[in-house]
Amino acid sequence: MKARAAAVVGEIRQWWSGPASGVLLAGEGASPRLSWRQWTILVAVATVAVTAQVAWWSRPHPFQPSFGDSGLITNELLERHPDVPGVRRSDDWVLTSGSLFADDGMGYSGRPDDGQPDALSGQANDSAVFRAVSRRRDFADVRVRLRVRIDSLVSTARTPEQDYDGLHLFLRYRSPQELYVVSLQRRDGTVAIKRKIPGGPSNGGSYQELAGAELPLRHEWLNVEARVRDAEDGSTRFVVRVDGQQVLSATDASPRRLAGPGGVGLRGDNAEFHFADFIAEPIDS
Repeated sequence: MKARAAAVVGEIRQWWSGPASGVLLAGEGASPRLSWRQWTILVAVATVAVTAQVAWWSRPHPFQPSFGDSGLITNELLERHPDVPGVRRSDDWVLTSGSLFADDGMGYSGRPDDGQPDALSGQANDSAVFRAVSRRRDFADVRVRLRVRIDSLVSTARTPEQDYDGLHLFLRYRSPQELYVVSLQRRDGTVAIKRKIPGGPSNGGSYQELAGAELPLRHEWLNVEARVRDAEDGSTRFVVRVDGQQVLSATDASPRRLAGPGGVGLRGDNAEFHFADFIAEPIDS
């Protein structure tokens, strides 16, 4: 498209810089009348310009949520009992479990427990099982970047200690049973990329691990980047970097791969954590 636009613009410049064959002048100092060829060129330029604008505006824009100084952003109560007075709604996030707080401009899970939160998560937050998903579901080929810090790992009566306790990133989230998940920091010191599909023991779905590696749990800020894109060969490919170093990659060539768009988000299991500078942006083809 860029080459075609450059070609037609070049022809217009050549025409406008001097009289061309087939141009009829209305008189000295008057604007030139256009030949059929020149009208065709102008229409082509207009078409290219409009097409480029439409393509740009239809392209998903980056998702870059912001957080206030302190207080509850939203919690699971909105999804279960939206008519409760004072319940908080976020334009950016849906909490299917747990509570999301703002803390000095960052996102925060709160100190996790297994209680049932009220409208403000004042007495309990249920963040031992934390599930936050973007309201937007138009992220197909996408790069997600953020800073994360696990403050501590806990356990509760309902959520005993597990190897997978920690922080995970959702990609192409369609439902609690259909998604990709990237484990970023786990109690057992590993990272993994998994696909979840409907049917199975895990909340109505089942996981299949696509790749795994060792990465020690660190209670400090980490810079995380995860990419997912659909390749021309019919596969879906992933790359995960931590502090600029690639720690994991995977290719999903299964007929059950999750091609196309979905949501992004965060999952915490028995994890108290902060996150900041979250941005999801499309990957150019």
